[in-house]
Amino acid sequence: MLTTTTTFLGVAPIAFAQSLQAQFLVPMAAALAFGALVATVIQMVLAPALAKLQVSASMRRRKKKARGAEASSHDPATSGTSG
Repeated sequence: MLTTTTTFLGVAPIAFAQSLQAQFLVPMAAALAFGALVATVIQMVLAPALAKLQVSASMRRRKKKARGAEASSHDPATSGTSG
């Protein structure tokens, strides 16, 4: 977070420059500054949210599988005993 902030603030004067000499560097500085911001947001917000969704889906799948195995083991028709 600190690295992104310092990178953005360090490159911002070039990214928002209006002088004719700086026009060559403006696209590179803008891409660097805003790319760092977007990457940080993805890393700090989106990646943990997707990981949480994956864990939740895995737990639901595991519970559903356990319920299915439990139901089939208590069902006399599918228990496999021929008597």
